[in-house]
Amino acid sequence: MHLLKRLFVIFLASHAFHSNAANDPGVSVCLMVSDVILFRGEQFNGEYLSRFRDEEHRTRTNVGHSELSRHTNDLLNYLTLVVDMKHDELFPWKMTSEVSARITPILLLMPEMPVTDADIARLIAYLNMQYVFRAYVGTYELPRELNMSYLSWDETDLVPVIDKYLTSGDEARYARWNFLKKSFLDMNSANATLVTVSGRPYAPVVVDFHSRALIRDLTF
Repeated sequence: MHLLKRLFVIFLASHAFHSNAANDPGVSVCLMVSDVILFRGEQFNGEYLSRFRDEEHRTRTNVGHSELSRHTNDLLNYLTLVVDMKHDELFPWKMTSEVSARITPILLLMPEMPVTDADIARLIAYLNMQYVFRAYVGTYELPRELNMSYLSWDETDLVPVIDKYLTSGDEARYARWNFLKKSFLDMNSANATLVTVSGRPYAPVVVDFHSRALIRDLTF
């Protein structure tokens, strides 16, 4: 990696938001998945690994003993296996479906209808995870059988919901969202070739950074 890009990646990772699992486990698990992918996709950058390890510890400590705990620990155990994979294999070839199968039961336990800032933050974290997946691994496998749930939505459905909520809010917050919105709509999730609508490269490090900043603004 070019030295300046490497330094930029380290800066973004070290200054990005650490979510609080006690506040919203749905946000937390989506961001931890993104951390693991960024860690391996960005040449095993230790900043992303540290962020994942810190959040993993907080999550395991705070999630308690419940159905949520069981599903969360299952996801975290899988993500730990991905982190520890040998470097000659970047990602498991079934990662898009394996993560989907583990994270969907967690998100199903969260509020379904987005009516608060925290709910919108969860949608942004979910969409950011889809973007990071598409940039490094492949198209995230949505649970299409849940066709009445936002969990089956890609950017074409999620962006309008988030946009409608944020339009009437803070101007600075919407300005950040407007940047993210353009990036998310450029994903072109329906295209199996993984080419963006614009033809430009994906920008997962920058999108992840701004997603976390907006989530922080919505949840604190």
